[in-house]
Amino acid sequence: MKILSKQNVFDAALDRIRYLFAEFPNVVIGISGGKDSTIVFELGMRVARELGRLPMPVFFLDQEAEWTATIDYVRRVMYLPEVIPLWMQMPMHLDNAASFTTKWLKCWDPEQEADWVHPKDPISIKENVYGTDRFKDLFPAIFAKHFPGQKVAILSGVRTEESPARLMGLTGEITYKWITWGKKLSPNQYTFYPVYDWSYTDVWHAIQSEHWPYNRIYDYQHRYGIPVNQMRVSNLHHETAVRSLFHLQEMDPPLYERLAKRLPGVDTAGKFGQEFYAQKLPFMCSATGASTAIS
Repeated sequence: MKILSKQNVFDAALDRIRYLFAEFPNVVIGISGGKDSTIVFELGMRVARELGRLPMPVFFLDQEAEWTATIDYVRRVMYLPEVIPLWMQMPMHLDNAASFTTKWLKCWDPEQEADWVHPKDPISIKENVYGTDRFKDLFPAIFAKHFPGQKVAILSGVRTEESPARLMGLTGEITYKWITWGKKLSPNQYTFYPVYDWSYTDVWHAIQSEHWPYNRIYDYQHRYGIPVNQMRVSNLHHETAVRSLFHLQEMDPPLYERLAKRLPGVDTAGKFGQEFYAQKLPFMCSATGASTAIS
């Protein structure tokens, strides 16, 4: 059951971030290039200025197969004088949802440098010294390495409106003191989601009314007619973003060519479009094709 507050989500998010600054000597803002992390970045920077906590560490795990507009946005953020850049461009393994035969993309593979989707930036962190190359294990490893034994809060843009599972996961139990909207990475190090209760309309209203810069790929997606709930800016072979390959060649042809050369399955998904997904189960998986049970 949702408990409504008299406070609007904008002011509530600012108060949540202020509380985290008071509780944690180290606060890091995580960005992805998406609209939700854009909001968290702007709110976090506003509080940091207010409290005299600049410059702010800003973290981006670059998965190589990113929209050109995402990299443009990230570069703008990372070069701000108020930012300490933690821009990770290092070897790691990611699932490849665009192919049935090539399970992984080894991001930033030194042996594939000529075919990288976009070049490494001069200010990025380029060596993986974190003891793992698996995506899900990298986050705690990175922060444990950069802030050894220290108390850290990472601000991240996750909203419960996008998924009932997220709603249950972010409101079901206490993560830190009275806070449910977060998760524990390791002892004394946490990720928090201060805009967890925002609607997508709140997000776009804030971006427009505050005149905040944002990832322009959303403009292309809107003009293309993509439904709001399908607008994605995550890496282009991610399981939730494969749909982006269906129109990538129209929105960003040079990026499509580089990505198709870099990763098997991309060109197939791009050409098949919606037909890339199975439309019906094979006969042996259907009710009529089921085997007789043995009693």
